[in-house]
Parts: sequence; C-alpha cells; structure tokens
Amino acid sequence: MKVFNYLYYAKNKKRIELSKSKLKRITIDTVYEIITKNCWKYGIQYEVVVKNKELLDIRLQGSKTSKLIRFHKNNMVFIQDYNNFKSLMYVLEVKKGIYITTGVFEEKVFKANHNFFNDKSIKLEDNFDFIKKQIVMNPKHKNHIVYQYIDFQRYLPY
Repeated sequence: MKVFNYLYYAKNKKRIELSKSKLKRITIDTVYEIITKNCWKYGIQYEVVVKNKELLDIRLQGSKTSKLIRFHKNNMVFIQDYNNFKSLMYVLEVKKGIYITTGVFEEKVFKANHNFFNDKSIKLEDNFDFIKKQIVMNPKHKNHIVYQYIDFQRYLPY
C-alpha cells in the first residue's frame, strides 16, 4: 500500500498539496454540516459528544452498529489525543472508531494502533489518506478538494 501511496503522491503532488492547504482551512461547523447531511440522507442517528473550534466527536448509531468519528484540526496528533479517543470509545461503549486529522499522526500512535493485541477497532486517517479517498471516489474534485463534495458516507455505520 505504501508503494501505491508514493506513486499516487508523485503523480498528483500539486493537487494534493493544494488540497492539504484547503483541508487545514475547513471549519468544524462545515464538517458537522456535511456529516449531519449524510446522516439525514441515510437515516443514521447521531449524537454530538464534543464540538469546539478544533475538534468534533460525533457518535453515529446505525441499525446494527455504532461508530465514533473524531475530526481533529491539528498539525500532529499525539499519543495522549489517541488515548483520550480510545477511552471515550470505552465510556460510550462504541466498538468502532474513526480518527480523521487535518495533519499527521505521531509514530507512537501508529505503533499503539497496530499493536498485535489491539483489535484494530480504530481507523486512522491523516490528511493524505483522507484527501486521496475523497478525490478518488468523487471526480467532482477537480484541481483540489471542494468542501461541498466532501462525503463521509464510507464512515457511516450500517
């Protein structure tokens, strides 16, 4: 997968860098609106746990499963942030979590998440992974990511 990421980045470097700068400027209110529109469209119940200018934690309840999504506007996510998210999942009794950041994850976070004894319940997406999935899945993003075409459908529970 790393080879594919490297080749994709090399081919689309200008487009990705422009999208990264646009993603850093997105507001939490915009992300909240996009997620709630997706929830209304697909009949998913949601509950806002934390919402401030840098962080959005939202619990999504589908017919069978529930997920906790954290959208974090930060340049780097440290292990303390990851552990806080993990403990919040435990308190809310949520089995699956998705951690999306506009920056990158500290190496310790990847090691903690890919531990042999960990059940892989948390999916980590940094700015590159998020942008790549948005651009590949929706051709309406021309030269950079466009806020109105961002879609959180793949993160919704069923």
